[in-house]
Amino acid sequence: MGSGHAFAQQDPIFSAAGFQQNHDYFSQAPGENIDSNTGALILSFTDLVLPGNNGSELRFQRTYNSSDGRWRFGLAGVPIEALFNEIVTAGGLRARTAWTADGGAHYALYPSPSCPSQDCRYFLTKEFWQFDTVAHKIYMPDGKVTSYDSAGDLSQIQDPFGNTVTITHEGANTVVRQYFQGGSVYRQVSWATQQTPDSLPPSMTYSSNPPGPLGPLVWSYTTEPSGAGVLMKAISPENTTWQYYTNTTDLSGVVSRRGDTITRMVTPSGGQVDYAYDDYPTTIQTCDPPQDDPACFLKTLIVVSRTAGGTIPAGTWTYHYPPFAGGAGQPTVINNYNNMGRKTRESLPYCTGGGCAAPAFVSYDYDDVGRVVRETNRSLRQDGYNGHIEVQVRTANIAQLRDRLTHYLREVRAGQEIVVRDRQRPIARIVPIAPDAESDDRELISAGLMRKATQDLPSTFWRIKRSAVTVRTAAAAVSDDRADR
Repeated sequence: MGSGHAFAQQDPIFSAAGFQQNHDYFSQAPGENIDSNTGALILSFTDLVLPGNNGSELRFQRTYNSSDGRWRFGLAGVPIEALFNEIVTAGGLRARTAWTADGGAHYALYPSPSCPSQDCRYFLTKEFWQFDTVAHKIYMPDGKVTSYDSAGDLSQIQDPFGNTVTITHEGANTVVRQYFQGGSVYRQVSWATQQTPDSLPPSMTYSSNPPGPLGPLVWSYTTEPSGAGVLMKAISPENTTWQYYTNTTDLSGVVSRRGDTITRMVTPSGGQVDYAYDDYPTTIQTCDPPQDDPACFLKTLIVVSRTAGGTIPAGTWTYHYPPFAGGAGQPTVINNYNNMGRKTRESLPYCTGGGCAAPAFVSYDYDDVGRVVRETNRSLRQDGYNGHIEVQVRTANIAQLRDRLTHYLREVRAGQEIVVRDRQRPIARIVPIAPDAESDDRELISAGLMRKATQDLPSTFWRIKRSAVTVRTAAAAVSDDRADR
């Protein structure tokens, strides 16, 4: 298991697989996500969903990440591998680690508050997954408990609603069974076991016990003859086909620098998307002594343009990143050119406290005349929740704000946020102050409806005997009052 996850000579941000908290992803096609921070292309597809009790479903997912050119496969939403012994990551973190089906690493860094020392049994991730380093289990906030074998591979999932899932290795196959009715009825999904646990198998087969009316259903995954695990086709039981091409396939005009990098995706309905890449310096130094020069940093591939056609709306999106990975605070600018005019998105990193080691992102969508039409804020709260807020935004440049200040302040008083721009670049935000009890009191006093207290109530006030009114009498008085209106 450990051999599938190397940490040497990797950038902790640009080399990270899977979906990352805080990052802003731009999506224009099914399953497509482009990370506006790292320039990575992530394709994620759910091939099969098995419903469970109380909505606890099983999703079988395959995910591609251009940062390492790998496809990954497994159960979504739960850790499919776990390492309960302590490791030190490339970023210097001492951690217990779990990996999800998209390849994302989740680090358990913090001892449980009840532990007296660093050698305690339980550790927590930012998602509040609790690692039991003795029983080799992970307790999740939704009530699921996942168990792992001696190699760290997922072996069982249990939840509070009576769903039990087992994962076993039977001969050359991995078999997943979802049990119902005390184990007499189950659904089964199997595939050929791969050397790397999360890599793509050649096929996936669904069946049930007792057998269902549809019989076994088979998904097939065709890879390139080189044996490098590069997916060419994914075919469903209904014979719908997703096709993927790399630079080793003869596609004129599509540029890529690595044989496992996807440069074209074709959807079952005939949509087509082409991707072009370029080299980009990460934060890993390659010069000795270190130098502040882009040539002295480890390179990664980033998406620089995406062109769509066929049944997908035609157009080209271009991605303009800060000139160097050290360009903190500079935005990624995404432009679209098609028959509908020009559209732009800016994705801007900002600090949430404690430096910029893990910045959050705010993005602005502009219309064809440069007005902000939407703001998307992706931030990581201290409790580990990954927030995603979308609001409609009013904008004003500095001259407009100066000339019509009263008008804009009236809108703010009514609850509207105003983004202030300098040459189309957002530089400030004017937001309404949330009302509180004291502001309500001030309004009543200014209207002459209330007088401000001159002294505190005496302590004897709270010992004054209250009127002895029964509940029935009080209810009758309220009813009479309503009847008179």
